[in-house]
Parts: sequence; C-alpha cells; structure tokens
Amino acid sequence: MENVYSGDIAITMGQRNGWDEAQSQRAKAFLQRRRESIRGVVESVRQFVSVAFGGILMIPILGLFFLSDGDKLASGVIHLISTRETYETARALAADLNDMLRHYIRAKVTLAVLSLIYCSVAMVFLGYPHALALGLMAGVLEFIPIAGWITALIAISTVGLLTHSHWIWMAALLGLWRVIMDYWIAPHVMGHELEIHPLLAIFTVMVGGAVGGIVGIYLSVPIVAALRVIWHRFASPAAHNASRPDLPLTTESS
Repeated sequence: MENVYSGDIAITMGQRNGWDEAQSQRAKAFLQRRRESIRGVVESVRQFVSVAFGGILMIPILGLFFLSDGDKLASGVIHLISTRETYETARALAADLNDMLRHYIRAKVTLAVLSLIYCSVAMVFLGYPHALALGLMAGVLEFIPIAGWITALIAISTVGLLTHSHWIWMAALLGLWRVIMDYWIAPHVMGHELEIHPLLAIFTVMVGGAVGGIVGIYLSVPIVAALRVIWHRFASPAAHNASRPDLPLTTESS
C-alpha cells in the first residue's frame, strides 16, 4: 500500500505491461494526487474486512452454543416469563419459533451454496487461480449482509488484478449476481422457507437497512417471520386448533 500511496506501483505496473515512460509518470502523478482518497478507501475496506471476519468467527461459535444449550436456554426463559396456566402455550410458541429459525438457517445455507457455485464456475471460466477457494470464501461471506459480499468482491478483484486475470469481467459478473440475488433469488428462497411473500421480504430488508443498518438487514426477515408465527398462534387460535386434529374442539375455538 505504501507503493500505491507514493505512486511507485505505477512504474512497476508500467514495466510489466509495456507502458511508455510518459504513461507511467501520469499514472504515478494521479496516485499521488489521490493519496488521501485512496487512504480513505483502504480504511473503509479494512473496517469491512474486520466486520466480515468477526462475523465468520462469531457465527459458528454462537451456532454451536445454541445447538448445545439452546433448549435449556429456551426452557429457562419460558419458566421465567410464564405462569403455570401459560406454560404450555409458551412451550408451543417456542417450538414454532424454533421451527421458523430452522427454515431461516436453511434458506441462508441455500443462498451461500448458490453463491459458492456461481462464483466458482465464473472464476474457473475466466481462468482465475484458486477459483474453488475464492468461491468458498464468497459462499461463507454470504452469511454477512452488505459487508460480506463487498469483502468478497474486493478480495476476488484484488486476486484477479495481482494475477493478471480478467478481474474487470469478474467484478461485472459479481455485480450482476448481486442484483439477481438481492431482488429475485433471495426473496423467493426466503419467502418459500418462511412462507412470506417475496415482495414483503424485499420491503422488510429495505426497511431494516434504513432503520438499523447492517444489523437491521440481518434481523429484519427473521423478526417479521417471528411476528407472523406469533400472529398466527394468538390472533387465530381457531385456525391453529383446526390444523392440529389431536386437540379437542372447545366451545371458545368453535
């Protein structure tokens, strides 16, 4: 990066690519004039990378924690907030929410696998080195909203630039994939798994991003799905009882 700030990297790239002296000097002068802007971009990238790798470390840890002690944690919360009369209802609601979260995680894994396949195939087609490893990275980073795909884009483009691969074409393909993923694939996958309309999924993510930033984007869809589960259980008990033939039909539910 010091070579970028000083502009010396332009001389090195010029020698590798057969530029004449005037072209190399113009590129060097351009980098020197934009030194502070480049520093700002590098700092932004560093922050995004920190968030991305922090998420990569935290997601498995939290996942293992909830898989091992999630039932005990849920039981403790239910005992804390419920009474003897409402205990069974709270347990049933917790089971519904757990089922919803399983479907949400399944949807996220599906999206990650699709990104892995798309990026790997595109990089193999463009002659990228380490295409499968970079594709795996892009798939894992799909779990992290915004910062994840930006980090993957920067990393893949940087590898392509340093190895003289078709990084411009790859960046364009990644941009196209992002549009297709955000406005077609992800809403349909989330809508199918969580039983919400794809347009509602898009609107939910937009509102979540406007209100809570990255955290809002990540939590918006599961929160809406959880509210849907709560609504169906408490707002329409007759419909819920009708879906469970093992329950006796009471006077109130009829």
